[in-house]
Amino acid sequence: MPMPELAPSFILQSRNVVTPDGIRSAAIVVRGGMIESIVPPERVPTTTEFIDVGDLTVMPGLVDLHAEVHDAGEGLGEDFLHLTRAAAAGGVTTICVLPWSGADSWTESDLSARMAATGGKLHVDVAFHGGLTPGNFLDLEPMIEAGIAGVACSLVGLGKAGLDPVGEDHMRAAMHLLAGHRVPLLVHAEAPCSGGLRGGTPPPLADHSGWLASRPEAMESDAVRLLAALCRETGCPVHVMGLSASDSLGLIRFAREEGLPITAGTCPHYLHFAHEQIDANNTGFKAAPPIRPAARRERLWGAMWAGVLDCVSSGHSCPPPESKHAADYARAAVGVSGLQYMLFAVSLQAANRGFTLYQVVDWLADRPARIAGFDGRKGRIAPGYAADLVVWDPEGITIVAPESCLHKVRETPYDGSELKGKVYRTYLGGRLVYERGSIVGKPHGRIVAREAVAASSAFIRRPVMYSRGIVA
Repeated sequence: MPMPELAPSFILQSRNVVTPDGIRSAAIVVRGGMIESIVPPERVPTTTEFIDVGDLTVMPGLVDLHAEVHDAGEGLGEDFLHLTRAAAAGGVTTICVLPWSGADSWTESDLSARMAATGGKLHVDVAFHGGLTPGNFLDLEPMIEAGIAGVACSLVGLGKAGLDPVGEDHMRAAMHLLAGHRVPLLVHAEAPCSGGLRGGTPPPLADHSGWLASRPEAMESDAVRLLAALCRETGCPVHVMGLSASDSLGLIRFAREEGLPITAGTCPHYLHFAHEQIDANNTGFKAAPPIRPAARRERLWGAMWAGVLDCVSSGHSCPPPESKHAADYARAAVGVSGLQYMLFAVSLQAANRGFTLYQVVDWLADRPARIAGFDGRKGRIAPGYAADLVVWDPEGITIVAPESCLHKVRETPYDGSELKGKVYRTYLGGRLVYERGSIVGKPHGRIVAREAVAASSAFIRRPVMYSRGIVA
C-alpha cells in the first residue's frame, strides 16, 4: 500500500492577510496542512519554501453552508467532481451538502452510500447534512453519530424527489433530540400557503411575476414565527436557510433579543438580483423562495449590516437542463446555479453599499464554519486552523462566461455579468488545488464531520461592531 502523500510545508506572505485581528501584512507558516503560526514579515523563517504574493489578498477558504449536488452516474444535474472544481475556482474550500438531491440522506445507510460515492472526486472538502422527513425520526441519531453538520428540512414541497414536507409535530420531536446534541435544524423557511396569495385565486405561473405572486413573503414570516416558538420550547439551535423576505427580519431580531439560538442566512441571488431587473421568462432565475423586488433586496442588505443575517450560502442548485427548459414556466425546475460566483457577486454588491472585505469574509467563511460545527478548524486564518487559503484580488474583475464555468451544467443566471474579484490560487489543507483558471493536481478533498456535542459559538450572540468593519 502506498504511503499517503504528505501536505507540503511553506510560508505564504502578503501585505493583505485577513486575520481575526484585521487585515495586515503577515506571513502564514503552514506545516502538515495546518496553520502553525502567523508572523510579521521581518520574522519569516528562512528554512522553509517562501511564497510572496505581494499586494494580493490572502483570506480563509470559504465555507458554503448549503448546496445541492447529485451523485455521479445518475445523469442528473451537478455532481461532486464538477461542483468541487467550481468551488475551488470560487475560493470555496468546504461545501455542506443538502440531503434533497442525488441519493438522499434520509437514513444512515443513505448517508454512507453518499459518502462512498465521493471517492476520488473531491477537489475541496465536503460535509453532509442529514434530512428530516415525516417518517425517519429513528434514523436521526445514527446520522448525528456519523458526523452530519446539521439536519435539514422543508415545510413545503420543492419538487425534489423524496423530499416530503414536515409539519410542526415532526419538527418538535426532532428538535428535542437535536437540542441534546447541539446540532442545528436547518429549515427551508416557507410555510404552506393555500391558493397562492393566502387563500386567494392562485396566480398564473406563466413567468417570474406569477411565480413571485404565488409565494408571498408571509410564507416565510409564518415559518420563522413557528421556528422561533419551537426553538423557545426545545432549546434546539435553528438556522433559517435562504431568507428572501424582509418581513421576516423583525421576527428574527426579536428572537435574538430573547436569547434564542437562531441564526439566519440568505443567498447571493437574493442580494445580487432584483425582480425588476431579470428576464421574466428565464427559468434560470426560478428560485424558492423567489427573487424579490429591489426594495426588498435593500432591506436584506440592511439586515446584513445590522447583524440580523449571519451568513451568505450559495443555495446552489443545478438541475439538468431539460428540467429547467420545461415547456412552460410552471413546470420548470426550481434552482439557481452559481456557487463558483458567490464570492464575486457578494463582493460587488457589498462594495457598492460600503461594506468592507472583513465583513464579506465573516459572512462567507467564519460564521458558516461556526454554524456547521467547524469552529476552531475552518473559516479563519489563525494558528491551529486548516491551511485552507485563497489568494485573490478583491479589486479584480471576473466576467462570467460558459468557457470558464466549471459547473457540470454551465448555464447560470450570472452569464455575461461583470463581477468583483479574481481568484489566483486556492489551497486546501496546504495543497494548491486551483491556480489561474486551472485545477491543480488530483482530488485531495475529504469528508469532514461536525465535532461531537459541540456547543457551537455560532449561537452565542456577539455585539455587532462595524467601526473597523469587524464583527466582534
